[in-house]
Amino acid sequence: MSFVNVTININHPSTQDLIVSITSPQGIEVLLTSNNGDDGDNYVNTTFSQDAQNTVSEASAPFTGTYLPEGDLSVFNNQNSLGDWVLTVINMSAQTVGEFENFSLELCGVETLSLNDLYFETSIWSNPSNGILNVSFDSVSSETKIIIFDLKGRLMNSFEFKQHESQFKTKLDLRTLNKSVYIL
Repeated sequence: MSFVNVTININHPSTQDLIVSITSPQGIEVLLTSNNGDDGDNYVNTTFSQDAQNTVSEASAPFTGTYLPEGDLSVFNNQNSLGDWVLTVINMSAQTVGEFENFSLELCGVETLSLNDLYFETSIWSNPSNGILNVSFDSVSSETKIIIFDLKGRLMNSFEFKQHESQFKTKLDLRTLNKSVYIL
């Protein structure tokens, strides 16, 4: 994961009474906001991002827009994002009550592949072709897309396969295509 943004919606008459944090599946907690906003009210589509220019501790309620959190969201970088994320909201005052509406996470990352992930043995046969092409290979994904192009680079056909075994096998019906040379 390369970055995390957190957006919250909380209706509360006194945001200074609230402490809000986010905890990753690995148990790492980051403080988003604590006792901010004086006697103002509400977090409305409030996004916390390490790329923000304004700090939440220097802003005033109602909080709308994007703010730099009090904690450092970059501690989540390079962590696995799979699992349960927990948003914790603590109301420090018994005299005021509010309502938690919702929250959302924007989890961005780049999956890296090794050379071993890119190599796989592919078998394609039906020679001479009768229009049915047999395709077989070891897949690194449970989803496969096979695209057929002519020699001019024009898309001729596309096949999508979802939730298949790691040893992928299928028959492609290409009888609707003219006899020619195609790129798979």
